[in-house]
Amino acid sequence: MPTPLEAIDRLIAFSEATRRDRALAKVEKWLAIRISRAFKAQRKAFLDALPAPRVQEAEGDQLPFPEWAAAWTSAQESTWNEFDKPLQEAIRISLVSGYETTLAELNIEGQFVLENTRAVEYARAHAAERVTQINQTTEKAIHRMVVQGTEQGLSYGEIARNISDRFSEFAVPWPQEHIQNRAHAVAVFETGDAFEAGNMELAQQLAASGLTMQKAWSTVGDDRVRPEHAANQDEGWIPIGDTFQSGNERAPTDPGCRCSILYRVAPAEGEA
Repeated sequence: MPTPLEAIDRLIAFSEATRRDRALAKVEKWLAIRISRAFKAQRKAFLDALPAPRVQEAEGDQLPFPEWAAAWTSAQESTWNEFDKPLQEAIRISLVSGYETTLAELNIEGQFVLENTRAVEYARAHAAERVTQINQTTEKAIHRMVVQGTEQGLSYGEIARNISDRFSEFAVPWPQEHIQNRAHAVAVFETGDAFEAGNMELAQQLAASGLTMQKAWSTVGDDRVRPEHAANQDEGWIPIGDTFQSGNERAPTDPGCRCSILYRVAPAEGEA
């Protein structure tokens, strides 16, 4: 049986996770669908850029690697906006949502507003960075499949079909067992990361106004929590400018992280 304090900690963690899930449900679903479409468009662009397979391929007939690389370069360039535009919009919405949600919860008096230009600039910069990362991950997957297929003696038509199948997995927008549904993973991480960035943006503004702000790491409290993240939570409240023992300023640390950050105005000395 958990102690009363442990029960309260679990309730806070559950409430924080639920709060973020509620705030992001619609934009997360929308982004997953748009990223799914982007992967499908990228698959088509990539396959269209490859030389047409021969009517009858000889066993072991292979395409030189530079041809694969050229097709991929063409595909990622032609589909950049398919990823970038929805990411910009979802990141901007999630950033503002995190800012406004925390502002309402802290019940702080005064005029605190996240300027639209700031939100747009943040979204533009981070979307470009994310698209680059997404493409780099896809490129590595394609390279690996071409190398493995070549070593196995597969024809380039067979390798192309394998890559097409992998893109189909990438494009699945909802969680499915044994499927590398990157569209869903991208949507969950990017909206959650932007939401947390909005939280921190507000806390930093409050600190700049003269308030003493603190933050605390919050896990979801189940058996999948990483030991280093549980240790972050065990630190309790720390100054907003400090890093947690893991070296991170805030959550999420990566696409597999489900943690969030709590903020508060530091209580006066002697105050419970």
